[in-house]
Amino acid sequence: MNYNHLRPYAAVTMAVFLVLLVFTGWVLYFAPHGVAVRNWLFLGVSKHQYKDIHLCLSVVATFLVLMHSALNFKSLSHYLKLHSKVGVPPLLCALVIVTLTVFAAFLL
Repeated sequence: MNYNHLRPYAAVTMAVFLVLLVFTGWVLYFAPHGVAVRNWLFLGVSKHQYKDIHLCLSVVATFLVLMHSALNFKSLSHYLKLHSKVGVPPLLCALVIVTLTVFAAFLL
């Protein structure tokens, strides 16, 4: 069965989820901590609810990334084979960038 018709939907949905994840992440980052959080609301939603929303969005976004990778596996594998012959393999570059980003996030 050909699933190529799902490609644009997966990409657009991933972009929307990324925007929502960034928004809820910033809200959680700047939300007050401790006792002050009891009565805190932003756009009518509490910090606890933002945590739940952020978690659900991240689970769905992970599924979408896996689906997008599966739908584009042929293109991705061709790209990695083509560029691994010239210079530094892109997969290695991606792993280094992700590792540095995670490390920098823990320093904040």
